[in-house]
Amino acid sequence: MELKKWMKEHKKGTVIIAAIVVLGIGVTSVGVAGYSKMSEKSHVTKVEVEEKEDLFASVKGIKDLYVEQDAKEIDWLKEISSNKRIKVTVDDKKVDLSKPGKYELIYIATILGEEEAQVKKVTVIVVDSKEAQKLSDQGATILISKNEKKAVTKQQETVKKEEKKTEEKKEKTFVEKTAEKKVEAGKKEEVTEKQPQGQEEISRPQQGNVGGSSNTSKPGPAPQPEKPSQPEKKPVWHDPVYEKRWVVDQAAWDEIVSEPIYEMVEKSICNGCGADITGNPWGHIDAALDAGNFNCGGYHSEWQQEQIGTNTHTIHHDEIGHWEDVLVQEGYWE
Repeated sequence: MELKKWMKEHKKGTVIIAAIVVLGIGVTSVGVAGYSKMSEKSHVTKVEVEEKEDLFASVKGIKDLYVEQDAKEIDWLKEISSNKRIKVTVDDKKVDLSKPGKYELIYIATILGEEEAQVKKVTVIVVDSKEAQKLSDQGATILISKNEKKAVTKQQETVKKEEKKTEEKKEKTFVEKTAEKKVEAGKKEEVTEKQPQGQEEISRPQQGNVGGSSNTSKPGPAPQPEKPSQPEKKPVWHDPVYEKRWVVDQAAWDEIVSEPIYEMVEKSICNGCGADITGNPWGHIDAALDAGNFNCGGYHSEWQQEQIGTNTHTIHHDEIGHWEDVLVQEGYWE
């Protein structure tokens, strides 16, 4: 009875609570049913992508190259190395070593026993002998015939040796100065520790003084505060200054060349004495017979090479020289 009475008094609230409970159950049912249908229809497709192996990752030494003009027997694979399963070949059809310029060199890598190949392109820069020497003196690697490397000039070797000596001297001087600073700093600390503290000394009263007064000695001078040391400036080294200059070893000159011009000419030769009787063969034979020389009884024709003139022309020779690093200002400490 009490429950019915309470429900009548709270009829509106009871209906709302019942509706909320029913609605919650319905939503839950719909959610479960929807999830079941999605689970039945959903599926995942797995796609595997095969990554190709980079064959050139195991190949060492492939790079752009400088080659001197007209170099012979260049082996493009001499500095190339790879593991045993990878074969490397080269295609140099586009490289012309007889003419300065930039050319494309192609390296081809394959796995032994397989046909698929990968390529890698580099640049071959062909330079004339003058430019090759200049680049070599500046530190570049220039290939000449049979993969030899272009040597630097003796002047450049001397400059490099001087630079090395200067650097060693600079390092040595810096180490010595650092050691001197440490010694000076140690001496200053030692002097500071030994300096006495300024204190007043009080003497005992002398016997026999009237009134028992005491006699004090004059206090010593008070210690002066130590001045803070000024920070020392670190020495700064200025490198030597060089300037590149072209030095002429031999001036340009013109050479005059004379070349003979030859032509095949028909000659009449005596059968007996072998004399050249071109122009009057029978006159020679008649004269020989009149003199009783019956050996010169006939002649034959021969084609012989004969100089008919001279061709003169001029050949120009460019100047010969080299680049030098000339010292403009020596290195110094500041």
